[in-house]
Parts: sequence; structure tokens; C-alpha cells
Amino acid sequence: MSRREFLHSFKKFAPDYRGSMDASSFELASGKGTVTIDIEVLPDRAITSLFILPQSNITLTMNGLSKDEQQHFLERFDISFQRGGG
Repeated sequence: MSRREFLHSFKKFAPDYRGSMDASSFELASGKGTVTIDIEVLPDRAITSLFILPQSNITLTMNGLSKDEQQHFLERFDISFQRGGG
């Protein structure tokens, strides 16, 4: 996933986010706590000379959320970042 693709999905996931979209870290209030989302853009992976995949490492750090709140957040996050396949 490229940074551009991440930001596109992130805007759908958190439409009310008011922080910087130029950052590599995003902090969101969730339930009774916070979730920090860090994105690290990695070098592209070349499968062939014509098939190049962008890569990123995404880290979620949850603070102060109950197990149920964590599960709910992850379910919403997963749905927002799913890609169609064939």
C-alpha cells in the first residue's frame, strides 16, 4: 500500500480527523482511550519489471481501550482498508 492509498482509506475511516495529513503518525480518540497509527513507507517490491507493489509498515498502538473496544476498532479499521480482489 502506498502512502497515497493509505491516506485515501484513512480519510474514509476517520473523516473527522483534524490533525496533519503530512505526518507519519496519527492519533485518534477511541472508546475510553487512544489509538496511534504509525505508517512507515518501505521500498517498492518488484515482482517483475512490469509488476511493482508499493509497501508500507502500519503499526497500531492502543492505549486505554478495553478488549471489546480494541476488537471494535480493529473490525472498523480492517473493513476501511480492505481492497477488492479477483
